[in-house]
Amino acid sequence: MKKRQNRNPNEEIMRQRMISQYVPLEILNKVLANLPVKSILRFRCVCKTWLSIIETPEFSTLQLTTFRNNVNEERIMELNKGVLRVRRRDTLEEISHSYPLNWSVWSRLNCFEIAAYINGVVLLLGRFYDSIFREEMFLWNPSIRKHIHLPRFRAMCSSNLMVSGLGFHSSCADYKVVAIVELIHSGGSITVVEVYSLNSNSWKRLARRIPCSLHSFRRAKVFVKGAVHWIARKKSYVRDVDYISFEDHQIVSFDIQNEVFCCFRLPEQDYGYRPEDVHLVAFGESLALLGRRISGRSSLWVMEKYGEADTWIRKYLMDIGMEKFLHLSKNGELLFVSRKKREVKSYDIVNDRMSSRFGASPVGRLLKEAYVESLVLANTKREATM
Repeated sequence: MKKRQNRNPNEEIMRQRMISQYVPLEILNKVLANLPVKSILRFRCVCKTWLSIIETPEFSTLQLTTFRNNVNEERIMELNKGVLRVRRRDTLEEISHSYPLNWSVWSRLNCFEIAAYINGVVLLLGRFYDSIFREEMFLWNPSIRKHIHLPRFRAMCSSNLMVSGLGFHSSCADYKVVAIVELIHSGGSITVVEVYSLNSNSWKRLARRIPCSLHSFRRAKVFVKGAVHWIARKKSYVRDVDYISFEDHQIVSFDIQNEVFCCFRLPEQDYGYRPEDVHLVAFGESLALLGRRISGRSSLWVMEKYGEADTWIRKYLMDIGMEKFLHLSKNGELLFVSRKKREVKSYDIVNDRMSSRFGASPVGRLLKEAYVESLVLANTKREATM
């Protein structure tokens, strides 16, 4: 049997260059966009034509759209002991993707939190101890194993209360981080709003007032319709109770493009939810609210016309024994931990049927957002430093 001869690397490069000369750019764009991101990054070295294609914002958008269209099964993420693992949504089987936080700064993190996830990019909040506690922020793309360390702003201090969010400005292909910080001083406190732009790698302070106390912000948040959304207590209500009444809470949104806050009323005549059992989610392209009442029944409210509080409708009322919400897919498959046996189940909300049972709950924390591969940060020259 003849041994297979290895191709000369120079010949392979020449072959690829010839392809780029004879294949129309439109076809070449589509072919490259269908490749895994690791292959796309390697092919930047083939020739200048391919490099110029791959580094454009338009190609990054095409790759992200192509990935979402090509993936037959939705993928979810599990974070456990500093390692991000990818699982199939329909079986919970682990895919061969494992992304450890093994950067040089990781060993110095006393604790960290995943604050947001959009288009394959994670917003990480980390806390370090260097004689004093200090907080740092990172953007991390696990699929290309690249992260950047965001510059600090004046109000970033561990003694200040901070609420953050991550959004995408589609018109200029820019990712923005919004940080709402309460500055504590001897005379009381003031609240400031800082916005970071990935394109400019800088923060700017906005002359904006937030319509509620920062202490009232709930952890539940979602990016939909170009805005980051949180649930927060109204300023006129100061009572601190163990459950959420929709009457004394509201949705606070921050529009990423226009950089303005807005408030939406929650659905009327609904109450009896613990804070940890209320989740802002995206249902298709709509803003939605998923809540499990203390009585055990769950509801999915959908805002049919975005920004119009009168269009809230309770789309689905479910009695499925949900103890803990894990994930809601784009087609309405609800993943949750059951109350009785503490096993993971999947429920088809639209067709009202229990579709799967997976046994014991995963060890780590499942992120609400679906996993995608993207090229975000790939063309960013800045590296993380400490």
